[in-house]
Amino acid sequence: MIGDDGAVSLRIVERRPVLAAARYAFNLARKTGKRVTSSSKYTIQREITLGQCLKRSTLDLLREGVRTRDLGGRESTESFTEAVAAEVVRRLDSGDHGRSKSPGGRSDPRSVG
Repeated sequence: MIGDDGAVSLRIVERRPVLAAARYAFNLARKTGKRVTSSSKYTIQREITLGQCLKRSTLDLLREGVRTRDLGGRESTESFTEAVAAEVVRRLDSGDHGRSKSPGGRSDPRSVG
């Protein structure tokens, strides 16, 4: 017995997510000049979700022909960045940040990588 006010918690964790969390934490610490004391799985998942959403939004806009002048388009860097930001916000608000658009403009649930 631990005592009247004590408790034991047992958690089983998988190696891959733990390694990913550790790499993220130590890379972030290296970039910011800080030390690692702990890392939240929620924070890491949120960062990964945001990064994936940004990548997919950018690629989908490029597929739709929204491009800067150096890529043969008509957009300025500023207007392209604004378009990507608006698409990221739209996806995060609607909850479809895990999908890229199919060529017809609809979200493609098979596209998660």
